[in-house]
Amino acid sequence: MSPAGGTMKGTFRPTINLGNSVIGVSILAMPYCLKSCGVLLGVLLLILSAFLTTWSCNMLVKAAWVVRRMSYESLAQTAFGKQGKLCVELSIIGLNIGACIAFFVIIGDLAPPIVATTTGVQWSPGFLRAFTLVVLAVCVALPLALLRNVDNLSAISMASLAFYSALIIQLLFLSLSNFSSGAWWSNLILWKWDGILKCLPIFSLAFACHP
Repeated sequence: MSPAGGTMKGTFRPTINLGNSVIGVSILAMPYCLKSCGVLLGVLLLILSAFLTTWSCNMLVKAAWVVRRMSYESLAQTAFGKQGKLCVELSIIGLNIGACIAFFVIIGDLAPPIVATTTGVQWSPGFLRAFTLVVLAVCVALPLALLRNVDNLSAISMASLAFYSALIIQLLFLSLSNFSSGAWWSNLILWKWDGILKCLPIFSLAFACHP
């Protein structure tokens, strides 16, 4: 195998996982953010988030290259000492816990009606929600979390990216008739300050690698 082919094969799985981490569910929240902030303000915030993310990543890479550190935690320890490393580790733990809670809240809101419609069960909504979350946590999230090599998640990441692509294509086809009629123009909101506070965290995470 040529060196180029070996490099391509070696970087494929990490690239797929990175792409899934960057895209994630943020792409599903963009319509809500653009509606809450307005199209023009939302696009400007999205561009600003992309610039700040790129700028901060470049600074981290350059700093890690200069001091020869391979992890975010060790870089923080070099720059700020043990207290800085502790703060970074606590921040990462908080981010992971917060993202996990957010994902389970979303699943708890969306999955039970689908399960009830598909299976025809007549359980109470509270019990069905708890049962669905426990099953997904034990049978899906826990086995994936116990993988020692994150490269093995590439198959799940590819499935997620395929789902996002299919959803975007479906939304485009569904919106063609409304877009061609021009009826949406009267309801178009370009600038809305009220939605900044609730949408800015989503925009900030749009280009960042969340869990």
